[in-house]
Amino acid sequence: MDIPKFDYLWQYVDYWATQDPNFPLIRFKWKKYNAKELKETIDQLAKAFISLGVKRGDRIITILPMTMEFALTYIA
Repeated sequence: MDIPKFDYLWQYVDYWATQDPNFPLIRFKWKKYNAKELKETIDQLAKAFISLGVKRGDRIITILPMTMEFALTYIA
C-alpha cells in the first residue's frame, strides 16, 4: 500500500481514519487509540482551542510530560 506524503501529522490521522478506522495509531502504556478514535479526539481538542480564540498561526504552549495528552495536543 502506498501511503501519500502529507505536510502535517493530522493529515495522516485523517487519512487512516478514512482508509482503515480500526488501524491502531497510538499506544501509550495502557491507552490505545485507533484511527477513528484518534481523529474524533483531536478534532474535539482542536474545536476546543478554536472556541478559546486560537487561530491559524497562533502558538500554544503546553507544559506536559511525555504523555498521551501531550501527543493529542501536539496533533490537534
